[in-house]
Amino acid sequence: MEHSSFFNAKLSDDGTPDRVYTAENYANYFSSFIGNGVFPNPSTNLQVCSNEDMFIKVSPGKAWINGYMYYNDSDLILKIDPADGVLKRIDRIVLRLDFLNREITSIVKKGEFNSSPIGKSLQRDANAYELCIAEILVNNGDISIKQSNITDTRLNSDVCGIVTQTVKTIDTTTLFKKLEGYIDERGKDVEGWVANATTQWGKEFNTWFDSIKDILDGDVAGALANRITLIEKELGANKSTLKSNINAIREVL
Repeated sequence: MEHSSFFNAKLSDDGTPDRVYTAENYANYFSSFIGNGVFPNPSTNLQVCSNEDMFIKVSPGKAWINGYMYYNDSDLILKIDPADGVLKRIDRIVLRLDFLNREITSIVKKGEFNSSPIGKSLQRDANAYELCIAEILVNNGDISIKQSNITDTRLNSDVCGIVTQTVKTIDTTTLFKKLEGYIDERGKDVEGWVANATTQWGKEFNTWFDSIKDILDGDVAGALANRITLIEKELGANKSTLKSNINAIREVL
């Protein structure tokens, strides 16, 4: 099914609009070019700090989760449950996108008591999506949360991350397939490849490769460039060596 947006609605004779957009439509739109995370400026955006008791403070700031915006406009105080007398635990401070309640809130995701505690897994399913902005180590017997027991996880892209740009990655799968097909098409006839590599199609290949190498992964691009350089040096030389270099390019892909 094809989709497009957004356009003004026209009213029918009974006053009903011919098209209606939902929050999900807008979220899908924004999530297509804005990644998840905390906004990096200022650096205190949603920073978690000790409140010198069994409370922590989340600084004002903004975040983005799956196309939905979160905005905390003042210091937010959250309560940490009492410590155990023997065992430790790790609580996580998370931004929770709750699809059922239609809201994003900062909450304490309480961990389990253990001698070697770990934080609870983040929920990321049809009902909710969570980003962890900090982890709190609650030692046995603690009566206050020290700043040294707070681990800032805002920069950890596995659990949170920051919004740095609209498009973070480029899928180069299609480019690799095109390159592989180009080599297969031109490389089957080794003699023809040698005869024509310095003529028009060879120049076209080099021009095309130059146009994509800057957006290829560095290791892949470097390996391909090295193999192509070897092939150019061996033009007219031993055909079996030339053929092995063509096969090596296929292995890189």
